[in-house]
Amino acid sequence: MNMLDRVIYSSFNHYSVIKVKELATNIKTAFLCSREIANIAEYTKQNGVNALHPSADILRYPGLIQSCKKEERIEINVWNVRDADVEFCRDNDIDTVITNFVDRTKRIIERN
Repeated sequence: MNMLDRVIYSSFNHYSVIKVKELATNIKTAFLCSREIANIAEYTKQNGVNALHPSADILRYPGLIQSCKKEERIEINVWNVRDADVEFCRDNDIDTVITNFVDRTKRIIERN
């Protein structure tokens, strides 16, 4: 469908993500995670994965954003975002907020 540049292959099954990346090195991939994994930025980078899709519940773990964004240059696309998390995501340069409530989330992001 000529949309390869708009798709990120992502899964909780990290073995599957690594296999997809091996099959097509030019595609974007991401690890989904719902709990903290020690050295997740380093782990993501070592496996050639482009992004991390953490649950909002673990986004505030000390050093997570710093290690992904500044040290390893890994995109962060957060899911399971509640209203209280949206401003935090905006203020901490999170790349993408995955939400079921687009209009409400957009209003919060656009607030000063």
